Order: sequence, then structure tokens, then C-alpha cells
Amino acid sequence: MSDVQLHRYNDATKDLIRKKMPEWSAAVANENITPKPHFIDITLNSPHYKDKKYQLNAIPTDMSLDDESVTLLIDEGRQQLLNNPTFQALVESLK
Repeated sequence: MSDVQLHRYNDATKDLIRKKMPEWSAAVANENITPKPHFIDITLNSPHYKDKKYQLNAIPTDMSLDDESVTLLIDEGRQQLLNNPTFQALVESLK
């Protein structure tokens, strides 16, 4: 039950952030620049390396990670970013 609640809380938080992003963008805009927000969701639920899903999800969350876990998480995050259309749009907008 608590795992379901945690996922619902996480989804609700992400939905709230997506909803608020245009408001935050408008709040920091000035006459020269209006930032365009980009929400990029990196998740271990659908990893780039499908064969590593179990290993990624088995990494403990106790704030103490071994070097192999750190490398795996960094590589997974990098691959998800490089293949994420929203991230690619952000990179293009910054050129």
C-alpha cells in the first residue's frame, strides 16, 4: 500500500510542477526574455538499457552508493537525456 501511495505522490508532484511551469516562467520573464520551460522526466521505470532495469531498481536509497551503482545511474541518466525529445528541444533552443 505504501508503495502505491509513494508513486501517486510522485505523479501528483510531477503534475503540479508541469502545471506551474508556465506560471514560473511568466514570473521571471522581462521585456527581453520569456523563458520557455521544459519538463524532462528521467525515470528508472522505463530505462534506456532494458536489460539493466532490475539492477537499476535494486540500487538502495540509503544515500550510500557504491561506485558501480553511481556509474550505472549516471550512464542511464545520460542515455535517457540524449534520447529525450524534450531535452533535444531544450538543447536546440539554447543554440
